[in-house]
Amino acid sequence: MPTSESSSTPTSATASSSMDVSNLRRLELKHSGSVTSIRFAPDGTSVVAGFSTGDVLQWSPQTEVVRTTRRHTGAVHSVDFSPDSKHCISAGADGTIQRWASRMQDADAKVFNGHLKTVWMVRYSADGTWFASCSADSSVRVWNAGTGACVCVFKEHSATVTHIACGGVGVDASSTAPDTPPISRSVSDEDAAVTSGAHPRRHRRLRSDSFRNDTEQLLASASWDNSVVVYDVGNKTTLHRLDGHMGNVTCLAFSKDNALLVSASTDCTLRVWHPTQGHCFEVFQDHAADVTHVALQDSHLVSGDADGNVWRMNIMTGKIFPVRSAHGDAVTSIAFSPDTSVIATASRDASVGLWDVLSDELIYRLKVPDGSEIASMCFSPDGTKVVAGTKAGNTVVWDLYADQHTSKPLTRSGSRGSAKKLQATRSGRRSSSSTSVSPASPSPTSPTRAQSARRPSASGSSPPRPSRSATSSPTPAWSPVEGQFY
Repeated sequence: MPTSESSSTPTSATASSSMDVSNLRRLELKHSGSVTSIRFAPDGTSVVAGFSTGDVLQWSPQTEVVRTTRRHTGAVHSVDFSPDSKHCISAGADGTIQRWASRMQDADAKVFNGHLKTVWMVRYSADGTWFASCSADSSVRVWNAGTGACVCVFKEHSATVTHIACGGVGVDASSTAPDTPPISRSVSDEDAAVTSGAHPRRHRRLRSDSFRNDTEQLLASASWDNSVVVYDVGNKTTLHRLDGHMGNVTCLAFSKDNALLVSASTDCTLRVWHPTQGHCFEVFQDHAADVTHVALQDSHLVSGDADGNVWRMNIMTGKIFPVRSAHGDAVTSIAFSPDTSVIATASRDASVGLWDVLSDELIYRLKVPDGSEIASMCFSPDGTKVVAGTKAGNTVVWDLYADQHTSKPLTRSGSRGSAKKLQATRSGRRSSSSTSVSPASPSPTSPTRAQSARRPSASGSSPPRPSRSATSSPTPAWSPVEGQFY
């Protein structure tokens, strides 16, 4: 398959000096198709994005070289890097999985066939020796990353399998946190109400250390049949089928020690499971809308829903933060900075919110310039950048510490208003600095659940939501890939 230099030229813009946010740089890459999935290489050398056109785009932050390759005959639904960053992998609507050298020196990719329908997601294992895929054909397949052979096929579900999670992917932040300066923080007047709310409540601790296990090659899958299935890849066996959700399971997250597995569902609940013992020991019902995404890192559990609300809990202390109206539309992605000091939430309202983990306060609200809904978002491995892909085809990269790395004109795409600047250390200490003011813009409003369900996409009207019935699998309004919305 031919590889060509992208016709899109990376561009950067300079923010108004009155906003006092000149330390943030924004880089925009334009493509004709919608972004469906985006990932940063573990070594931070490149970004890979999949598109609805079947293209895969790869960009290098160091060289700013952009290459685009047509990989699939249908939409790309998922992309990932191997842990050593040497290979990229993609899966799509054509039912194939493709892998190629991340340097893109060779245009040809190795094609993996076996699935009979759309492949919704593909993920590498923590050690990179295998990768797994899930499909609309109701199966989960595990592949040997070295030989490319399919080593096992699991057919435990009765409907489309939309999400998979590999155990052991967590990283000890204390040993890998980059030595970077604190984020210069700016919050506008329109976001002031977002940072206020009820006091946190207390809950019993979810002590993962009580359930620590030595099984490292765990794999879990989520389906429209309302179930979660856990597998032991090393022994090629099914451990448990986890039933309890009353709606489609949209997203999964393992704790880094594999002791906890969290599932999110369209029944508006989160369930916390012990993956190897096979029982549910907690159900959270704080959301009033479909839970679209969940993330778990260290002791922090965060979820977002279709109404734009975000819920958070410290599983070690039992502290539960009140549900907040974080966005004006559905939350599509949640990511932690590598040192777990910042939580990023992306939404269909075309914004990314950066939240301080300790104070639960909003640091920045980054807005994509085209106003299109964000389909996928992640942090760079060193925590210095946030990258987001939109349904209009833009890939936007914000360099949070650009003033430390470059002398080029820098900018951020943010909401207007009072830009109160804060300095925060990694230990959570804060000191305020100067304030600059620009005209405030209207405060976003959170739509009702019904309005969110009917919100048209960037390309037209939104398809119907997936059925809550275990016997039917219609086209979803949310993309099963990483629990993201179309």
